[in-house]
Amino acid sequence: MTARKNTAVHRGAALLAGALVLALGLFASTGTATAQNLPDCNYSYPSGQAEYSCACPAGRSDGSIWGTGLYTSDSDLCTAAKHAGMIGKAGGNIRAVLQPGQGRYPATTQNGITSSEWGSYSESIEFYLPGQAIVQRLPGCDYYFPSDAAQYACTCAPDDFDGSLWGSGIYTSDSNLCTAARHAGAVGPAGGDILAVARPGQERYPSTTQNGITSSDWGSYSSSIEFVVDSTVAPVPVPTAAGPACGKFPVGATQHDCVCAASAAAAGPVWGSNPYVTDSDICEAARHAGVIGETGGAVRLFGLPGLDKYAGSARNGVTSYDWGTYGASFSFDGNLR
Repeated sequence: MTARKNTAVHRGAALLAGALVLALGLFASTGTATAQNLPDCNYSYPSGQAEYSCACPAGRSDGSIWGTGLYTSDSDLCTAAKHAGMIGKAGGNIRAVLQPGQGRYPATTQNGITSSEWGSYSESIEFYLPGQAIVQRLPGCDYYFPSDAAQYACTCAPDDFDGSLWGSGIYTSDSNLCTAARHAGAVGPAGGDILAVARPGQERYPSTTQNGITSSDWGSYSSSIEFVVDSTVAPVPVPTAAGPACGKFPVGATQHDCVCAASAAAAGPVWGSNPYVTDSDICEAARHAGVIGETGGAVRLFGLPGLDKYAGSARNGVTSYDWGTYGASFSFDGNLR
């Protein structure tokens, strides 16, 4: 990334040069110009405004810009609008909208304009046609999952998947969000919106290679995250007492919601300590994990890869057993307690 040195000096000079050639233009989105009385465009987006419409003069396309589609809010408005394809050489009227900051702004060459790359920035701008509905963008992802959040929605930048991660399907909460999301298949190489959900800590996080990303192995950790692999990025519904009664964990399931009756709170054997082998009694394991008490209740389980070893322990009045290699595991969502 090229350092932006003496930004105020260079941008002040560009603002002065741009001001000398400002003139009222015509909006030309499809080659048909429509006259509008709009003020001349500032060099960069005005602070504090949710939306800004202005006129770009002919030939003003030599300012500095950072990003593609979404641009840093200090990018030259008219140059960015031409890069985005909203105006041509003749200039024209533009409509810019303030959007949340992103973690990375990729560089591209479009419409004869080359943008620069930049990392994290506090605010973004995006261009819209007059009357076009505005799509509210998500903020760029932090490196880690926020420690006090139950779930976190954000946007991963393209090809920004080189951070460290531990686990598979369920990851340690200090894993890099976007790299873990790519490993889980929640986002593709082009980046995009993700939804991460807080999960309870696990005794072990296995290493796998998925979607071109290799995760690392880790032992016990206090908190975890999981990704909702859904293009709509919808919140995860909470299981209710009206759900089906718990039996055995369904073979091949990635998530299972069920209800433990009070009489089922102490039943069959359990192997492991969250995660558990999948033929463990669900309700007894839930009591061992502390997600239900003697009165039972609704539980949510997540399917996980098998482990080489499961450690037994005594918790909450339930004793689980050791086991060796097993093909599949499950753990509980501790956020529903």
